[in-house]
Amino acid sequence: MAGVATGFLSSEATVEAMLDAVDRALELWSQPLVWRRLQRAARVQVFSWAAPAERYAALYRRLAPGAAWRAAGGPRPLAARSLAQRG
Repeated sequence: MAGVATGFLSSEATVEAMLDAVDRALELWSQPLVWRRLQRAARVQVFSWAAPAERYAALYRRLAPGAAWRAAGGPRPLAARSLAQRG
């Protein structure tokens, strides 16, 4: 769903910027069809750390292939961990 809004962004941490974001939210809230589209787009977003953590671990394994932690079995991919927990 690229290019679809999911919320309200503020470029500064100021009262004025926050009020501007609230004003934009109220403007969209007054348009029920647009508001519902924003809600649906936000609900399908994934905010899990699983994928970024796996990319970080893969990068670490690539950059430090001889690290001692690897000889001891090292971190397993997240998918393997979740399968091991189930079984």
